[in-house]
Amino acid sequence: MKCVKIILGIFKWIFIVLISLVLLIFIVRFIGQQINKLTPSGGINEEMYIDINGTKQWISIYGRDKSNPVMLYVHGGPGIATSGFDYPVLRKLADDYTVVNWDQRGAGKSQMKYPFDGYVTPELLREDIYEVTKYVLDKTGKEKLTVLGSSWGTLYGGDFALSHPELVECYIGTSQVVDYQDIYIRLKESALEWSKDDAEFHKLVESYDPLVFSQEEIDKSTAIRKKYCQNDNILKDGDLNILAAMFFNPYYSLKDLYGYIKVFASGKMPSAYEKFIYDASQEKPRIGGIQDFSLKARTEYPMPVYIRTGNKDYQSNPDQPKEYFDMITAPDKEFEYVDGGHFLPFIDSEGLAVFVHKVRERSAS
Repeated sequence: MKCVKIILGIFKWIFIVLISLVLLIFIVRFIGQQINKLTPSGGINEEMYIDINGTKQWISIYGRDKSNPVMLYVHGGPGIATSGFDYPVLRKLADDYTVVNWDQRGAGKSQMKYPFDGYVTPELLREDIYEVTKYVLDKTGKEKLTVLGSSWGTLYGGDFALSHPELVECYIGTSQVVDYQDIYIRLKESALEWSKDDAEFHKLVESYDPLVFSQEEIDKSTAIRKKYCQNDNILKDGDLNILAAMFFNPYYSLKDLYGYIKVFASGKMPSAYEKFIYDASQEKPRIGGIQDFSLKARTEYPMPVYIRTGNKDYQSNPDQPKEYFDMITAPDKEFEYVDGGHFLPFIDSEGLAVFVHKVRERSAS
């Protein structure tokens, strides 16, 4: 009996300790969130859902000086918002810009609270970014803004800048993409060289058709990337502690975080974008509406252009952005290679902040 009491006492204290640790974790998270919710003196720190083209979409606005120019961050994917962890990066740009983060249709907090059950089209996406921009400019009292695109967001943001120079004063691309179809063509060309001493895998590469997006061909491109292009580690590359950023995220509840992590862990393309990327209506599925955003033949920019991309970016292609940059005509332009893969140009937050500061200085001179 005495032994039982001792064991029960031990379990009681273990339970108390565990409950105390859980409470401590929640308290630490609460304090961190409240600190991140503070509004800088003379600045702005807001989040909201705005009416955009028949839906409600989430944005946040953060800046340390309301007189600074405005920057619209256009995330990648398509359909993969980074709002779960990107605020430490974007806030490092807030000395130079008032930064607007936007979860696009069918993505992130926009999708979690106001689900979009249809399929996106190029026309729909173009209307969305136009309306978001107009809302932001009206709210901040500015006439133009700077577009900061990342990955797919460089196609989306670049297309918008070229289509609406009356609203865009500067374009910045990180992890620049130029032509989605061309990525796969170049992947095969590179893989033929990489696999020349591996006869069996070389046969698989030779059989790969980069113009077809059937499951069989997608599996081949995935195999190629898995074998030769795994140089990205979003948790270790750069200086952004993604887990800490998610834990102290001022915009996300625990329920939001659960939904966000669930989407990332699934590895699946958001359903709203399935037909946008692959057109399965044909016998041999081809690339979808995303190809409509190709920048390949669009090289005359009325505004300054600045590109920061990875020299080992085989999620996209390391050569494609530089070749495109060399063809661009713009009032001012600069190109910077980062020693790393696809995600590094953005999650190297200190390097990005330095790059953006230089952009701000050049645009102000």
